This record gives sequence, structure tokens and C-alpha cells, in this order.
Amino acid sequence: MNCPECGTDFDGQVCECGWTATIKPPERNAEDMLTQIISAHGNARRRWPVEMPTAPRDAAVWFRGIMSQNAKPDLLVFCLRRFLQARPEMQRLVILACQQNIYWRGEDIHLFSRIINEHERMQEIGTTAYREESRAKARTALRGMGSGS
Repeated sequence: MNCPECGTDFDGQVCECGWTATIKPPERNAEDMLTQIISAHGNARRRWPVEMPTAPRDAAVWFRGIMSQNAKPDLLVFCLRRFLQARPEMQRLVILACQQNIYWRGEDIHLFSRIINEHERMQEIGTTAYREESRAKARTALRGMGSGS
């Protein structure tokens, strides 16, 4: 390996000039992190939805499947912790919404219900009309904020 500071060829992690090669630890697999959390919550299985497998690795794969495939590992871990602590009604809502491609990002039940309602509204009137309606609402709200000064 050539040192980026002095250009000398060296073996190992530290060059003669003092430059240190930083070696990043390998990223942990999302399923591994989820499995570890599920294993730690093993005594709370009675609160898990019936759809969730009982084996920790299978449960991790199942949870990853109901979440957005683009979700980063940190978000998955956050959502899993919230999901495992949630009431059964919230867990059910998350599962049903994800089956309709409405993905949960750890919001509370009230906000997530609003997200679902807005998604359904968008499906009813179409994407273009929904965007126009949303922009009009935003403009009205911004004008209202300015008039109070």
C-alpha cells in the first residue's frame, strides 16, 4: 500500500511518516441486527402479531419484508423497537398499511393514521390533483401565518 502523505510503500496500518490507515469495520447486516433485538425481546412474544414468526431470524426477515426495502438499517432497528412495544391495534395498522405500500417510519398512531388517510385521498383524486390541492393548502396556511404579525 502506498502512503497518501509521503508516497512510500508500506505494509501494515502505520507508515514511517506517522500516517495511519483506517480500516472500517464491516457493516452489520440489517437482518442480523433485527435478529439480535428480537432475541432480546423473546419474553414479550405474547404481544407479537400472529403473522410474525416465532423464530428470531424468521421474524427479522418477516419484519424486513413488511418495511420499505429502501429503509436503512438504523431506521429498521428504530421501527422494530417501536413495533415490538406498540399495542396490538398499532401493529395491525402497520401490517395492513404496509400491504398497501404505505410504509411506516416509526410514527405514532395518530400521525400514521393521517398519513394513511392522505394516501387514500391521493388514490381517490389522482396524484396530479392531489399535488395541486396540497400546494393550495400550503399557500393558504403560509398566508395565514403571515397575517398574524
